[in-house]
Amino acid sequence: GNRDSGLYVAHTGEADLARALIDGTHPGSLDDERGLGASVEKGGRLGLQSVRLSANHFIGLRATNAGSRLVGRDVLVDGTLAQPAAGVEGGNLGGGILVAPGAHAELDAVRLHGNRQLGLLAVGTGTRLHATGVLVDGTTPGGLFAVGACALFGADLRIDGMRALGNPGAGVYAAGPDATRVRIVGLDVFGADD
Repeated sequence: GNRDSGLYVAHTGEADLARALIDGTHPGSLDDERGLGASVEKGGRLGLQSVRLSANHFIGLRATNAGSRLVGRDVLVDGTLAQPAAGVEGGNLGGGILVAPGAHAELDAVRLHGNRQLGLLAVGTGTRLHATGVLVDGTTPGGLFAVGACALFGADLRIDGMRALGNPGAGVYAAGPDATRVRIVGLDVFGADD
């Protein structure tokens, strides 16, 4: 199977992937922040069309660092598993999609099913995640929470049309301390505790 990343794009690299499956990526070593289905960072660009990222460890799809860009349509991220970690009961994360400090993502027709702890997560000042037609369902608890969509520490999260079903912690969660912005039009939340 894959180790570290199923697909990795960085610096000035660009990649487009269509009608593909990335499945079962494992970390390269204990406590390695990998096990990523697909990752774009350090200014790279990744385009996805009709792609499934399934049963990867740690994060299914990640965009990080200023200048990185992720564009996706008809994307399924399902069954992301926790990354085994020394001293961490149950392992780290297992989230669907992470967009972190400074990266930009534009997604359309996205389903996040049965991931651990998080469906969508946008973190950090300068981070922008804009999506349409999002379904987040069956997020499973791990550690402290199981959240459909989350924005933290100054991220800009905008979603047009979202259904959050059976995410036990919350359908949507946002927190500072920086100027986190969340705008969701057309939101249905069922089966969340909060």
